[in-house]
Amino acid sequence: MLDRIIKEAEDVLGIPGEIIFREGVKKFLLSKVEENNSLIKSLKEKYGASGYLELEEKIRRGDVPEHPAWKGVM
Repeated sequence: MLDRIIKEAEDVLGIPGEIIFREGVKKFLLSKVEENNSLIKSLKEKYGASGYLELEEKIRRGDVPEHPAWKGVM
């Protein structure tokens, strides 16, 4: 199925399928990194945690209530 989609895009755009695939994967991964960075920024602002592990530790110690903290991460 993916091969068919890439072939169609290749025909329409006139760009080699390898480039379409590589650039698509790169954009996808960059969007996931940006999404993760946004979540980390939110954790810092709301709970003073620099990431998931620190938030988990704060919850374990009772510094941060489990709910809604984990709900915001999910």
